[in-house]
Formats: sequence, structure tokens, C-alpha cells
Amino acid sequence: MIRLTFALISFALIAVEAFGTEPVTQLEPGSPADVGMDAGRLDRAVSIVRHAVEDDEIPGAVNGGAATAHGKSLTKTGRDQLRQFYQAGGSYCGSCAGSFLSGRNVDTKPGPRLGYLNIFPFNTLNTGIKKTRVGHQIPDDSPLLRYRDFGGDNAVADIYHNNGNWLRVDEGMAGVEVLARYDHPGHKVDGGAAIWAYRSNEQTGRILNIGCHPESGSDGELLSLTEACFLHALAGTGTSQLKGTLEYDKPRKMDRDSGDRQPALTRIGDRQYHHFAFDVPDDERPVTIKLSSREDVDLHLFLSSRSLAFCSQATVFDVRPGSSKTIQRQLTPGQWYVSVYCATSVETINDPDSGFHRYIGDGRCHIPKSARCVHES
Repeated sequence: MIRLTFALISFALIAVEAFGTEPVTQLEPGSPADVGMDAGRLDRAVSIVRHAVEDDEIPGAVNGGAATAHGKSLTKTGRDQLRQFYQAGGSYCGSCAGSFLSGRNVDTKPGPRLGYLNIFPFNTLNTGIKKTRVGHQIPDDSPLLRYRDFGGDNAVADIYHNNGNWLRVDEGMAGVEVLARYDHPGHKVDGGAAIWAYRSNEQTGRILNIGCHPESGSDGELLSLTEACFLHALAGTGTSQLKGTLEYDKPRKMDRDSGDRQPALTRIGDRQYHHFAFDVPDDERPVTIKLSSREDVDLHLFLSSRSLAFCSQATVFDVRPGSSKTIQRQLTPGQWYVSVYCATSVETINDPDSGFHRYIGDGRCHIPKSARCVHES
């Protein structure tokens, strides 16, 4: 019997922890499914930044405000979740307070600061500049210039700044790349790092910190600067890993919470992929892949023989609404990849304590035209 079954069972919609599910895995025989249709790209309204990246990668973005209050409001559980997100390959982008929050501490204070994430393992410095417009100079070798053009002079003016942070560029911080420098003559920050990035290793994400508020601009070079920062953060996401290799007739149940520290069996979160591999024997038997769940969510199923089965790499997929899917196919012998994507996401909610809306976007993704959509009549 050749059967592969995922059973994603409990889904907990949790704002801080990614809401979860349980996969199970197995393969069964059957007649080849010769039904299918050429698939075009799915339409979606996305920002220019989202158009520039694949597979719905998103960085963790933290806005300004009060860094310590941000961190403490997350509680230790929430801070640990962000640390785990970074260590697992997720990129982080913070502006002003969000930049402080990623660090170890401020100025010359020793040890990790309570409430900070300490994923950027250095202290950042207070500028002491309040409610002022400052300029940035982007070095000729800055990675930001790969993504956007800044008028030939590589200068961005009139960026709002209020009690943000900076780095001295001569302190030899290993792994830190300076992306933009302050242009504020007569002040201690002039020539210091205004935007910088850090990555611990190839498995982690990239931290990108911004001392000012370029995101306050909705067009022009301010918008371009924000976009370039997000794109560079996304370019530093860690290498995706397999959850495991599936075996025939052995269901794989993904039902553990993140706190159990068993990532190979942990529930899937909103807008996450879980990647698996399996081998197709050279015996011409069709393979049936089943995905099931008891929850009212949309789970997508993707297959690829070339690489991890992100939607942009899929050769066969099922993205119809619902949480249960079946793909039956005569597959070429060799290694194949199957991926589950959770397209259901937390809706926008108004948080009266913070004074703003919390939002996690939709779950739609681009699918290559060469892929075939499996359906059942």
C-alpha cells in the first residue's frame, strides 16, 4: 500500500504564538489520477515589496514606541517566540524602538536588558535627538543599492527621528554591515551607523535595524528606503529545512506545541510551510497523498521533484478551500518533496491597549504557470 497522509488536527488561533495544527503522514495505492488543468498565476493585490519576493516570506517587523515596554508586553513567552523565529531562519526588521528591542542593552550598560530580545548581541547607542529631521548617506557598497536607486547621490533627506539609536562604526562588531550613515553635521551621530544589518550564521535570519523612521514616508525616497530595508532583510532569511522524510503506511502526526521544543513534530502556524521528502519506488504504482484536518482552515498542498515544494516551485498542487486534500498521481521514480502551507491567518483586530490594529496578512501565493492543479469531479 502506497499512501501518504497528513492529519492536521488542532488549530489554536493565538496572537503571540503561531496558531498550530498536527500533521500525519502515509501513502496509498490507487488508479492514476489523470485529471488536472494548466494553472495560471493567482491574482492578488500586494505591495511592490511583496511582488519582489517569493513564497510569501515575511519578516518580523517591530515599530517605534518604547522598546522595554514593547518587550515586556510580549511576556517571556512572546520574547522566546521571536528569538525562536530568528534562530529558525526568520528575519527581523525594527525601526527606532524596534531597533533597540533587538539588542542586548543600551549605551555602556552591562549584561542583557530585561525585556530586550538580545538577538542582536551588542549594545546600541542613544542618539539624544528628539523630534528632528535628519539625513542618511548610503555608502557606495551598501546592499541597499541592490534594491532601490537613490537619485545618484545616495542621499536621503528629511527622515523623522525621535530618540532613536545608532552605532559607532569603528567598534569592530563582528557580523555587522553598515547600510546607511547619519548625515547630521555637528552632532555625535554624524557618520555613525543609521541602518545596519547582522546575521549570526546561514541558518538564522537577518536582523535589520533602523534608527529613524523612514516608514513615515508614503512615497519617494523615504518609501524606497523602507522597501530596500525590508527586501534586504528578506534576502537574509535562513535556509528552509525538511521536517522529515515520510515513510509509506506510517502516518506522521504534527501535534506538538512550540514550547515542547520538538520542531520536527510541531504544529504548523499561519502562513507557514512544513516541508517533507519521500521516495517514489521504481514500480509504476501511483501515489496518493492525503492531507486531512478537523479544523475549519485552508491548507494548501504542493508537490515538486526539483526542490522544496514552495508554491512557486510546485509542479502539482491543490489550493482549493478547506483543510483536507488528496493528490493522486503517477510520479516519476526518485525523491519528491511535499509541502503543506497554512493559508488561513489571524484577522485584523483592534488592540485597545496599544492603540493600533494588529494585522497578519492573507495567505495567497504565486503559482507557476507550468504547474497542474489537481481537482476531483
